[in-house]
Amino acid sequence: MLFYYLIFSALAFLSFIEIFCKLDKKIKRFLERIVVLSCIIISSLINDEFGDLINYKHLFNNTSVDVSLISSISQGALKLSEPLYSTLNYAIKFLGGSFRTFLIFEACFVNILIYYIAKKIFYSEINSKCSKDFTITIYFIMWCLGLWNIIIIRQTLAVALCWYSIRYIIKKRKLPFYLCVASATLIHASEFFWMPAYYIYNQGIKGKRKRYRLYFLLIILCIIGIILIRPIANVLPGVIGRKVRNYISHGNDAYGLGYSLSFVLFKTFFNIFITLIVAAYLSRNLRSVRKLGGIIALYTTGAAIVLCTTFVNTQLSRLAQAYTMISFFIFPYMFKQKTKLYEKEFLFVFFITYMALRLYISIHGNAVLSQGYPFFK
Repeated sequence: MLFYYLIFSALAFLSFIEIFCKLDKKIKRFLERIVVLSCIIISSLINDEFGDLINYKHLFNNTSVDVSLISSISQGALKLSEPLYSTLNYAIKFLGGSFRTFLIFEACFVNILIYYIAKKIFYSEINSKCSKDFTITIYFIMWCLGLWNIIIIRQTLAVALCWYSIRYIIKKRKLPFYLCVASATLIHASEFFWMPAYYIYNQGIKGKRKRYRLYFLLIILCIIGIILIRPIANVLPGVIGRKVRNYISHGNDAYGLGYSLSFVLFKTFFNIFITLIVAAYLSRNLRSVRKLGGIIALYTTGAAIVLCTTFVNTQLSRLAQAYTMISFFIFPYMFKQKTKLYEKEFLFVFFITYMALRLYISIHGNAVLSQGYPFFK
């Protein structure tokens, strides 16, 4: 337990320095790279029998030249039809690597890609090479929100690819965008639902009328979804349909929920409420940071999907992970606003308190995490 809070304290301190101090570029880059490298090392040391990783280890050990595996979950062994993930397993095994090598590859891929996304996509402004970014703060948020970039699973890889595709949305390049989404879908089929992101993002940056039209549409789709989600799941084709039906059939007790269902629902809606409040606060200055409107529109879409699915099955909300976890990049925009110092300090206290609460709930909501089991096997 102490380990989690030591890392929390270190990252919170570095986040404070990043937000409030004018650091020399070389010093900031050095601190950022120390944080990224530390995350890679910690992730690489994870116990390979933790949670879903024991299933992924089984898949790795049984991977052969035939990487077109049939999708099913049976007898504790995970088999996949997402061929790109299977191919990555096979490639590393063919080159003589072990499952530990594969974990190191995943840690490097996700953390380095997130570093690039933060530096070059979300916080770089058009015609400005000196826009202030919050890379360390993003890694701090990821630590607090369930060690997202530390405990890396298939969907983590796929979501990172989806976020990278925003680069092509901004540049209005549809073909590379859809190639990114296709690659993500071949790693985790649920990321097929990222396809509308191109339209959603562009609606979010086109002014209030376009955004409100999008939000109204999302409310209508949310109501329809709550009513029709089970019938829709029954007609969805292929691996995507099987995945959705699998989530529904497992029930709300699946995947190691450490809290009661009522608390999980409360936590879900509370987190959405807090993030939307932050988004509403930031919306005052969307003209000065144009791309923020697109990011908020993507998160709002995720919130709508969660509202559609949570009452059917809390785990079905994983279909919205690429949308909802983009909140990592929303919170730091609070400190990009032109505010007085005391207002910024108040926001930082709110931010740290909320992140500490999220970390505490994440740890105590998972029996394995609360025992410190994931690391140092």
